[in-house]
Amino acid sequence: MIKTNPLLLPTLMLGVFALLSMELGMMGVLPIVAEVYNVSVADAGWVVSIFALIVALVAPILPPLLTKYDAKKVLLTCLLVFSVSSFLAAFCTNFIVLLNLARNSSVFSPYLLRLCL
Repeated sequence: MIKTNPLLLPTLMLGVFALLSMELGMMGVLPIVAEVYNVSVADAGWVVSIFALIVALVAPILPPLLTKYDAKKVLLTCLLVFSVSSFLAAFCTNFIVLLNLARNSSVFSPYLLRLCL
């Protein structure tokens, strides 16, 4: 009989929700981001663009590289990096720092999505 952790499914669901909220939710608040950071809406759009570009570039490369490691530890690492980056992004006051945090959270997103789905 296979033992499963009862928190596994809620954790995976929360991971997918956070991942999709980071990218898709940001598109709806771009004018607010532009106003808060005193940049144009086009410049604020780079937050979504950087996230999407890095996910597109890393998605075919990272999951095969990480298959040799324990999936549970990699999943927890991905969740930790994504969560910390997203949390810090919510409170940062510099637009360049926001772009870097979006980059950090996007690196492990393809592997996180792969494991969750």
